[in-house]
Amino acid sequence: MKQEKIIRYLVYAFVLFGFLLLSQHVVKEFRRIASITYNTYPYIYVSIISSILIGVLIGLEMLLREARKRGTWKIHAEKLLFLGLPSFYFTFNSLISLPFFPHQVSLPSLPYINPETTPIVAIILGYTISTSFYKKID
Repeated sequence: MKQEKIIRYLVYAFVLFGFLLLSQHVVKEFRRIASITYNTYPYIYVSIISSILIGVLIGLEMLLREARKRGTWKIHAEKLLFLGLPSFYFTFNSLISLPFFPHQVSLPSLPYINPETTPIVAIILGYTISTSFYKKID
């Protein structure tokens, strides 16, 4: 039993850190391409998506634990509303002024977050998404 847990956490760590290293390499390559082409949007997209996926991977263990249970899937609406929605806003706040939006949609009274902290908030968003699902025993 204990050895099985050790192996499971070892595999989980390899997957998590392997994805972290792979995503770092991909983001670095997109940053290099952006410095050559001066088109930063693909770099921004890849950076945010990889951060969200890291958050999902961090919460994956809890999601898999819920998947083993019997019952029907439910969603923690409060968690998504009070943790997911603000982190979604702060993650995509810097993308609102992309070329396909003629005017900035964001209201000036809404809080601003430093773009350098966007990956951290995106990880919180991914974690919130993956841990918001649970099974309710019928």
